[in-house]
Amino acid sequence: MTARESRSALAPGGSNTSVRNATSQGAGARIGAPLGLFLLSFAVRSLPFPTVRVGDSIHFLGMDAYYHMRRIAYGLERFPETLVFDPYINFPAGATAIWPPLFDVLCTWLAFPFHAAGGIAAAEQALVWVPPLFGAGTVVLAYCLALRFLGLSAALFSGVFLALSSGHAWYSQVGFLDHHAAVAFATTALLYAGMATARDLALPSARLTRSALGLGVALGANLLLWPGSLLHVGIVIGALGVWVLGQPQPAAAERGARTLALASLVALLVVAPFSWSNDWARWGAFTPTVLSRFQPWFFAVLAVGFAILTQCAKTRFGPRGKPRPLPGLLVAIGLLGLSAVCLPGLREGLADAWQWLAKDEAFQASVLESRPLFSVRGQWSSRIAEGRLSYLIYLLPATLLYFAYAVRNREDRSALRLLLIWTLVLAAVTLLQRRFFNSFSVALSLVMGWGFAVAVGRSLGTRASSLRRIGIAAAVGLSALYLLSPMEASFRPSLDNLQRAFAGRPVLKRSAGPDFEALFETAAWIREHTPSTRGYRDASLPPEYGLITLPGIGHLFEYRAERPVVADNFGDDIGIENYALVRRYFSSLSQEEAAEIASDLRARYVVATAPAARQRGGTGIPLLERLAHGDGQGLGSHRLVFEASRLGVNARTNRPPPKVFEHVRGARVEGLAPAQQNVSARIDVETNRGRRFVYRQSVRSDDQGRYRLQLPYASEARNGASKTGSAWRIDSGGASHPLSILESAVRTGSVVPGPDFGS
Repeated sequence: MTARESRSALAPGGSNTSVRNATSQGAGARIGAPLGLFLLSFAVRSLPFPTVRVGDSIHFLGMDAYYHMRRIAYGLERFPETLVFDPYINFPAGATAIWPPLFDVLCTWLAFPFHAAGGIAAAEQALVWVPPLFGAGTVVLAYCLALRFLGLSAALFSGVFLALSSGHAWYSQVGFLDHHAAVAFATTALLYAGMATARDLALPSARLTRSALGLGVALGANLLLWPGSLLHVGIVIGALGVWVLGQPQPAAAERGARTLALASLVALLVVAPFSWSNDWARWGAFTPTVLSRFQPWFFAVLAVGFAILTQCAKTRFGPRGKPRPLPGLLVAIGLLGLSAVCLPGLREGLADAWQWLAKDEAFQASVLESRPLFSVRGQWSSRIAEGRLSYLIYLLPATLLYFAYAVRNREDRSALRLLLIWTLVLAAVTLLQRRFFNSFSVALSLVMGWGFAVAVGRSLGTRASSLRRIGIAAAVGLSALYLLSPMEASFRPSLDNLQRAFAGRPVLKRSAGPDFEALFETAAWIREHTPSTRGYRDASLPPEYGLITLPGIGHLFEYRAERPVVADNFGDDIGIENYALVRRYFSSLSQEEAAEIASDLRARYVVATAPAARQRGGTGIPLLERLAHGDGQGLGSHRLVFEASRLGVNARTNRPPPKVFEHVRGARVEGLAPAQQNVSARIDVETNRGRRFVYRQSVRSDDQGRYRLQLPYASEARNGASKTGSAWRIDSGGASHPLSILESAVRTGSVVPGPDFGS
């Protein structure tokens, strides 16, 4: 940044000069710099590829990616149809996913030629690159924004900071097929449109129709991509609305109100076709949490309110002819109040939104990305903040203060103040929920890029020698490296894996989250060895049975296993009852209660993954632990049919691999024995991995000498991938008798006469 550019960027009325200096750099600023930033950003976000391509399969990062793939695959099979109501979630009732379909529709169109050429495998291989493309595109868009409003040097600094930002790269890395990669791009476009509109509003000669149309499309598209972008929409509309209300000149106030009314009308037309008729069993008709009637109502109220302000601005009062927006503002507030009275669902919807943001809702409070930025496992920690946002986060408050002072007299100060407000609000909500560091990373890079550009310009002065320039460049480079250094740890595993891949050595598997290798193996076995279910490729057909999994891994099995799941990563957002039942099922201390829940939910198979903490001793052991660690010992309605290999299992914790149990009625073995005498049953079981164990179950005969056993395995048979090698042995009082049990008796719960040990 030259000294002249630095002074023009800070001086009163320096906006136009700054932009001319920036754009006068020619092809370097217009093509070379953004192209270089795109390639750098794409390369950084491609680093984890060795852990995404595993053999001939694709391992997407994050469970949400698998439900995106579920909808994309459905769209590719039934192109151009979009999956709306899905019988494979919230089984057996089914549900509509809470995510708007825009991201999945875009991905479906992008993947269509690859799917046509090579099927779903080719589509997957192409779609893993969608997040890096969005991420690199966001960096270029942020560069263009900074180039237009902050100057060339600020644009370069901002682009480099964002390209290397771990917080932004996390959501846009290769394989992270999630709508949040596109959210950062869309919110940056919204900020760009908002700043451009704010600048045009301050120029009497500017054409505002184009600005209004662009802003309206950006407002609507953001909500079609993610309803949580209502926060970003609110920042832009709020800042521009305050500008309109604060205008001393009637003409300016009228132009501003008319522009925002038109933008709101365009946004209404964009969102209404996709949201007005939506019906949500879990949410009210006017909730902001999902696409509902709220979004059209919101933009309709804005359009009417700004239209009223337009008329009020035409009326001049007082000796100086200043506009009085108060009447229009009161009418707009009255519209809001009337809506709240006439639409009771609106109050409930706003309460839902507050619970989501404040984490008062139970499921959101348990989601990692909903937790505070400076918190790890409930304790204060700066690890996440520094690792994702670098030390730049600590310089932000002082930089924002100086930014507010420096731009106070610029011609485009209204646009720059929007950037200031945008950054402040996103910083505040990121402190509450770390998920927002995705879009906050863009704002942080823009402001800190400007700060670095100003610092360099000030240091150079007007007549800096070549030696001084070299020294300043070295100091700036070292400072930037130090400030960005905390983010290096997040990229180190990917860099190490790249070295391993180039050297022909096995890459290290991801250590965070569940064991993907074992879960993939489990899902593939279910898809290939259990009865197929209807509805996977035709959502109008109800599936015959479902799976019970821990909610945190459900999306994987909906896509990879092609089986419906009772509760998944949507938590209670699509079904409060199912989510509560699954939690009750896995924590149940009674096998009768668990069997009843599974029967009511028509769940034929259960995927048991080891709990983080294990209880030992006593009879009060939760069902999940009895399945995962105890092989279902003593459970008469669950039999082990498959267990994954130990690939990738953490040897230090010695947690067992995922296991699949079939829910059966169990053969009812009834016989006689002396009163209150112990009667036990045992059978040898060999799993698909060759591991052998003895399944045991014991009961006491009653006062009349009757005993009843519920046995889940057939004799000398293959049960899924497991097998029994002999007949049952029924023991009591030192006597032992063999007993054969047919598979039909296990499935139907038939009564099988047991040995008579006397009475």
